[in-house]
Amino acid sequence: MNLETNKSIRCPHFQLRSEPLAQETQSGYLAVRHCLLTARMRQLLMPVPDAQPLVLRCTIHMAGSGDYSIVGPDLDAVTHMTCHVSRCDRSCTPSYKRNLEHFGIVDPHEDTVTCGDETSNQPEESASVPPCAC
Repeated sequence: MNLETNKSIRCPHFQLRSEPLAQETQSGYLAVRHCLLTARMRQLLMPVPDAQPLVLRCTIHMAGSGDYSIVGPDLDAVTHMTCHVSRCDRSCTPSYKRNLEHFGIVDPHEDTVTCGDETSNQPEESASVPPCAC
């Protein structure tokens, strides 16, 4: 994929949800940004006791609506400005793979759930993404 083109294509894992705020006098909503790739990573890591610090760092809990993954697998914030296919290729996909490998987990559907292309598997690119610092 062309990196310049990818800068304007929203990552398919990016989600924006509105959560109602409990207020007495008026209604309000909170915009919650969510990463589906991190949510998948969290699901795969939940049964691993040593992975719980990473799982907790990736998650916020909204009363009544569940858990949201507020960072990408690279542990950078999920935002409108940064969640593009280029970040997923360059940083999130290698981090997703590395975080799972760190805990001995292999995602059998990795090729269908990541944004990676043939360039995201090159050692030079993935070497710049540090492993989980749990």
